[in-house]
Amino acid sequence: MPALDNGKSPLNARRLCEIIEKFHTTYPQIFRGGAGPRTMVGGIYTFKVMMGRRIRPDKPNAGINNIRIERVTKVDLMTLNAVIQGQGGPSAQTAINLVQAMICQAPMHATQTYNTRSIFHNQDTQTLGNIGLELWRGYFQRICPSIPRAHDNLASNVDMSTAVVYKNIKIVDFAMQYLGFRDLGQLVMMHPGSKEWKLLKSVLKGSRIITTVPPTDRQKNPRPIKDLIPQAGLYELKIGNKSWTVQSMRFPTGWGIGFAGDAVVPPEVCVIIPGQLYRKKVPPANMKTVLDFSAKNPRDRLQIIEQGINSSFLNYHQSDSLGLAGIKVGMSAMEIKGRMLDAPQVAYASSVLANTVGKSCPRNWNVLRNQFFSPGRLVKWVVVNLAGTPQEAANFAVELLNACRALGMECQPASAVLDDNPSYAWATLENAKRYLADWNNPKSPPLLVAVVLPDSAAELWRLVKLWGDSANGVPTQCVRKMKLRPINNQYNNNVALKVNAKLGGVNSIARGPVSNLINQTPTMIIGANVSHPGPGVQRPSIASVVASYDPYLRKYSTFVTLQMP
Repeated sequence: MPALDNGKSPLNARRLCEIIEKFHTTYPQIFRGGAGPRTMVGGIYTFKVMMGRRIRPDKPNAGINNIRIERVTKVDLMTLNAVIQGQGGPSAQTAINLVQAMICQAPMHATQTYNTRSIFHNQDTQTLGNIGLELWRGYFQRICPSIPRAHDNLASNVDMSTAVVYKNIKIVDFAMQYLGFRDLGQLVMMHPGSKEWKLLKSVLKGSRIITTVPPTDRQKNPRPIKDLIPQAGLYELKIGNKSWTVQSMRFPTGWGIGFAGDAVVPPEVCVIIPGQLYRKKVPPANMKTVLDFSAKNPRDRLQIIEQGINSSFLNYHQSDSLGLAGIKVGMSAMEIKGRMLDAPQVAYASSVLANTVGKSCPRNWNVLRNQFFSPGRLVKWVVVNLAGTPQEAANFAVELLNACRALGMECQPASAVLDDNPSYAWATLENAKRYLADWNNPKSPPLLVAVVLPDSAAELWRLVKLWGDSANGVPTQCVRKMKLRPINNQYNNNVALKVNAKLGGVNSIARGPVSNLINQTPTMIIGANVSHPGPGVQRPSIASVVASYDPYLRKYSTFVTLQMP
C-alpha cells in the first residue's frame, strides 16, 4: 500500500501508484501477487516514496525516485480468525483494512476511475444530456464481520453506485455543449467577468487533457488544467522544435488553456481524457437522467451486483491478491430472513384514516377527499409570476386557493399577482411586501409568497430562497411554469401539503404502537449537525439544531449558526 514519507511527498496519489507499480514490475522476484498490498517472506509491507529525487545525467528532465520498504505488521490466519470471532485488538482493524485493499486491487488495476468509496467502469454507461458528460456504473465494496457470526467468515458488502465522468471530447466542443452556446463567436469572446467564464473555469480546472499537436505515435502524458487565460494570442508556445503563438491558431483573439509553468495552449488542440470524475454539481436539468440511471428496484439492483461479482471487473474468483493470501470469496449473495413491518396508519382531521392507494400498495396514502389534521391559515399571501403568462399565474392563484380550502385551511384570495421579468426578481419580491399587511408585526397571521419560475431556473430558485429564508424570514413556495399547463387537482393538492406545513399546520399524524407509546410520555425529538469546510479552507462551520415541540412530533423549531475557525 503506498504511503507518504512523513506526509510531505510532493507527488500526488496517482503518481505514487504509478511509481509503486513500476517498482513491482521491475523487481517481481521480491513480491508475490499483482498490484496493491504485497506479501513477502515474514509479513506485509507498506511502501514509502522518498521526497528526494536524483537527476539522471542522460535525461536532465527525468528523476529517479528512491523507494524504501518498511514492514508494518504481520497479518496471518490467526489474526483474521480473531476478527471473525469478534475479538478486537490492535491488529484487528489493520487486518480488515488489508482485506479491504485486496478486494479492491483487481478493479483498481483495470480502471483509473475511482474515489475513496467506489470503483467505476465503462461497461455500463449512459450519455448525460448534451453537456459533454456521461454516467458510469460502479460498485461500492466494504469488508465487515459477518452477521450472524455463526457464518464464521467476513462479509463483503457490495452495492452499485454511479459516477458522472467527462467524455472523450475536444475542449471547444465540451465548452459549447456545457454552456449551451450555439454560436462559436459566443465562446471565443467570453471574458473573465462573465458568468459563463467563471462556470467553465470551475468545471475544467484540474481536469487532465492531451494536445493533438504535434502528431506523434507515442502516448502523450496528460496534463491538468490550471486556469483559463484571456487574450491567449499574446502568449508564445513551443510545439516540437517550432515556436508558435496562439495568433497562429484558429481563434487568435480568444482564450487559452493554462498549465503549470505558465504554458498556454489554444483550446482547439486540447482533448479531455475520458473517464475522469466530474466533481461539480450536476446541472438541475440533467438530474432526472442521473436518478433514472441510478435508481433501480431491488431485483434489478441485485442482478447488477451479481453481474459485477461474477465479471472480470471485480474479479473475486481470479484475483491474485486474494488467491495468494488464501482468501476465497463466495459468488452468491447472503440471504437473511426478515419480515415486513406493519405500516402505520395515517390520520387526518377528526381522526379519519387515510385511504390507501390501490390494494397492492397498502403503504401509500392519498389526501384526496380528506382534510388536514391541523389546518394552517392562508390569509396574507402574494403570487409573484416570473415565467408564465399573466392569465396562467392568475389561474394558479385561484386553483391553489380552492385546493387549500377543500383541505380545511382558512383561506383568503391572494393580495396581488405580480408579473415581472426574471431579471428583476429581487426587486419584484421586495415589492411584494407592500401587499402583505403588518409585515413586521409578530402577531400578524403567517405570510406566504408563491413564485412561478421558468422550467429551468436553478439560480432563480436560489435567489428566491435567499430572499425568503435569509433576508426576510418569509416562507416561499416555488412552482414551475410547465406544471401550470394544464394545472390539475393532484398537483394543487401536492403544493397545498407544502404550503400548510410552511404556515404552521399539520397535514397528518401517524397512528400505531410506536406513536401510541410516545403519546403516553412527553417526548422531544432533537437533531443536531455540524458541517465543516474542506481541509485547509478558512471558512466558518455551520452548526444546526432542530427539536420537536408538539405531542405528535410534527412541528419543529430550528436554529442555525456559524462557528468561526
